[in-house]
Amino acid sequence: MRVPVQDPAVGAWLLPAPGAAVRGRRLAMTVMALLSLLLLAAGVAVQGSVWDRTWILALAAGQAPWPVQMLWSSLTVAGFGWSCLILLLAADRRDGALVALMAPVFLIVGGVTYGLKQWLATTRPAGSDIGTVLAVVGERIQGIGSTPSGHALAAAATAALLVFWFASAPRLRSACWAIGLLGVAVAVSRVMVGAHWPSDVLLGMAVGLGTVMAVLALMVMGPFAALWLTLARASATTRGQRRVAGVEVVAVLGLLATPTGYPLGWPMEVALVVLGLGSAFMRWRRARPEQDAGGDVTAPDEAAEGSPDASAHRLGPGRG
Repeated sequence: MRVPVQDPAVGAWLLPAPGAAVRGRRLAMTVMALLSLLLLAAGVAVQGSVWDRTWILALAAGQAPWPVQMLWSSLTVAGFGWSCLILLLAADRRDGALVALMAPVFLIVGGVTYGLKQWLATTRPAGSDIGTVLAVVGERIQGIGSTPSGHALAAAATAALLVFWFASAPRLRSACWAIGLLGVAVAVSRVMVGAHWPSDVLLGMAVGLGTVMAVLALMVMGPFAALWLTLARASATTRGQRRVAGVEVVAVLGLLATPTGYPLGWPMEVALVVLGLGSAFMRWRRARPEQDAGGDVTAPDEAAEGSPDASAHRLGPGRG
């Protein structure tokens, strides 16, 4: 599992010296593959069955206290596309390796979600014959387009990218379990608020994990590794980092402009806005050209490339 690109700027993350990082990536990919297959099989088996109705009625039939509604609403807000974009951009600190993977993942996820929803055209729980007994939290979404859950798909894809990212760093590997559990919680929240059938969530998570696996196999460990490296290095430059900071601001504005339909999810919205703007500010600040003793302005990436210790300018979750 190594990339056929030898570059001193890659270092710790792409071509780690110890085998621990390689084993971490291999383990993460194996777990994602198994989970994707299991979720796909479970989703196909449950869809349209009595279990679909039984589970959602057991989970979303009673009116929950407002703190519980706030919890599930906040988790649902974390599954919006703008929210996932804010989280992923904030996780990539300076090197651009994660940013370079996001475009293909989001394009594929968006296309697959739209295509499957139009093709399957399943009815939302609130629009079915059990809609009158569901205690819907937030907006009562009816009509078709239930399968797969776009929130579950985006949450699974985001969690998978972050897990694969942090699995390469032994000191951050313990965070993988928390990230995975949070992704599952965001997906499950779609059932808890009465917006999706359990099978929608299972299939959405399966597609999200499968999409990330395909992108990683092609762009990190496959024939497009050189393209991924080029995009990552372009994002790591001063100009690239300023553009990424601009995208972070746009993501925050997009989230603020989006009517989520979950007013009780405002704590998550506030947290994401603070995270996005804070990350953009820090990124822009670190990307500012630095003035040396002679009065010449040197960009940080140029200084790193020109220094004897250029190998320290690496791709990896430990940067920044």
